[in-house]
Amino acid sequence: MRFINPIPFVRDINRSKEFYRKTLGLQILEDFGNFVLFETGFAIHDGRSLEQTIWRQSPVTEESYGRRNLLLYFE
Repeated sequence: MRFINPIPFVRDINRSKEFYRKTLGLQILEDFGNFVLFETGFAIHDGRSLEQTIWRQSPVTEESYGRRNLLLYFE
């Protein structure tokens, strides 16, 4: 097993995508709408979509993403 990348959950994927692209200069490798993979291997995922996929339910609270909302991806 090896570590692939961290995937933070984001509330606004378009805003986050623009931040990483324009502010940090990351180039998008693949954009699946609710999941964006950058050329560096870094990725972001729409939080609500990811929670629905993993836990089969939307979050009960409206807690901000960015704290306690990070997936560490291994293969």
